[in-house]
Amino acid sequence: MIDWAIEAWNDYGKDLKEYLQNEEVIKSIEHGDDDSYINLANLVIKKILNKGLENRCFDIGISSIHIGTDSIEVMKTGRYVGEIHLIYPVYSGTEYCKGSTTIDYYYTTIDYGSCSVCDAMQYALSSNGDERIQALMRIALTMVQNLRRMGDE
Repeated sequence: MIDWAIEAWNDYGKDLKEYLQNEEVIKSIEHGDDDSYINLANLVIKKILNKGLENRCFDIGISSIHIGTDSIEVMKTGRYVGEIHLIYPVYSGTEYCKGSTTIDYYYTTIDYGSCSVCDAMQYALSSNGDERIQALMRIALTMVQNLRRMGDE
């Protein structure tokens, strides 16, 4: 686990939970097996992790830093059951600045299955109300807990 990511979850996780209350947001997540995980991971990055990184900029001597969601790499192991590895670049510079420089990579790993009994995302999206929000938040927390810096073991 990465300490600053857990701190960001503790500070901003409630913002994601609030955001997930919107039915349109849920619909934006629902786009097929892998895409649903990618869409939720992108929300975790935008609503939680990048806010946590903003707070760390001066600690690490960079004026602006963020994890990009525009050029994600996806690796999948297994056919019906396995892991999805989502690899994200880390940029110094503002999010939409053409002069942004890739300075690092982070990745997260998510287990998946082939049915709503063994796949957390299928279960979450087939649930309703508070149970759906709680299930999505459990997946989001797992993404944060599984976040690693590329090259660190």
